[in-house]
Amino acid sequence: MVAALAFQLWRSFRLESQLQMAEVERALLLGERILQRAATSPDLAAKVEKSAVPGLIELLKDPAERVCKQAAASLSSIRFYHEQQAHWDRVLQGLDASPASAAEKLLVQAKPGSDQQQRLLAIKSLAVLGVPEALPFLIDWSQEPDAEIAAAAKGAITQIDLNPRK
Repeated sequence: MVAALAFQLWRSFRLESQLQMAEVERALLLGERILQRAATSPDLAAKVEKSAVPGLIELLKDPAERVCKQAAASLSSIRFYHEQQAHWDRVLQGLDASPASAAEKLLVQAKPGSDQQQRLLAIKSLAVLGVPEALPFLIDWSQEPDAEIAAAAKGAITQIDLNPRK
C-alpha cells in the first residue's frame, strides 16, 4: 500500500530532483502516521474500556480530520456500550427508573381495587411525573364515585396538561 502511494505521489509530483523525493518521503511518513493514529482509535474503542477515553480525547485535537472523526466515533461507541450496560444492569435488577417504567408502575398502583391511600399517592405521583401517556387512565379515574380519587385524577390531568414531560 505504501509503495503504491509512493509511486502515485512520485508520478503526480514528476520528481526532478532529490529535494522533491525528500518531500514525497515526508508526505508518506506523515500519511503513515495519520493512518496509524486513525487505526489506533478503533482498536481502543473495541476494548470499550474507560481507560481508553483519555487517549481518544487527545486524538480529537489531531490536525488530521480523519483521525478526529475516528476518535469521535470511537468515543461514541464506548459511551453507547457503557450507557447500555448501565441501563440493562438496572433493568435486570428491577431498578429501571425511566419515566415510562415509573409511569407503568404508578398506573398499576393507582388501578381500581388498590388501597385508596396508595391510589391517591400514585395518582399524585403521575401528575408530578408528567407523562402524557397516563392521561387515558386518569380520565377514566376522574369519573370514579370516590370523590377524592376523582379530584386527584382531575388535578393530575390539569398538571400534566400544563407541564407535560417531553
